Amino acid sequence: MVNIAVSFFKSVAISKFSSIRFEIFSISVTSTCVLSAALLTPFAPSSMACAMQLVKDPKQFDVILTENMFGDILSDEASMVTGSIGMLSSASLNDTKFGLYEPSGGSAPDIAGKGIANPIATILSAAMMLRYTFDLDKEADAIEAAVKQVLKDGYRTIDIMPQEEDKKKNVTQVGTAQMGDLICERI
Repeated sequence: MVNIAVSFFKSVAISKFSSIRFEIFSISVTSTCVLSAALLTPFAPSSMACAMQLVKDPKQFDVILTENMFGDILSDEASMVTGSIGMLSSASLNDTKFGLYEPSGGSAPDIAGKGIANPIATILSAAMMLRYTFDLDKEADAIEAAVKQVLKDGYRTIDIMPQEEDKKKNVTQVGTAQMGDLICERI
């Protein structure tokens, strides 16, 4: 199973885990991918050290490979690095690149039907599916670029709205459907 990670990412080190399913989550809208299922760097720090380093300096990671439960923990932690769990896409892949793609935070049943859920994680999960299961990099790039452009244009769902009043005047709050529409318009 680790071999698939090596084929995706040239800088991946071989881990002691060899027969676990992978969970991929993206920690930035720029499509930096983190593969969750022991930390794949030239060293293999403990789980606690990995969690600490993810908060201390998230840019140092291209790929993180852990077992599934710890991957769930790290993906929740990484969502706070991005500002909202609504920004974090996720996938669980097997060794044939077949996967289950979903927002890291799940379906958010507590806010279902209210029009306030951030759809970006779901949209970026679809981009990951295009990239990693279907090898459609150009199409995935188009989706990721559209998300970046919408954010650059100042549109925000409530979960990523600035808290400071002076910063709120530079952005526009939108709901779930409008955020999706804005992204679709830019693809």
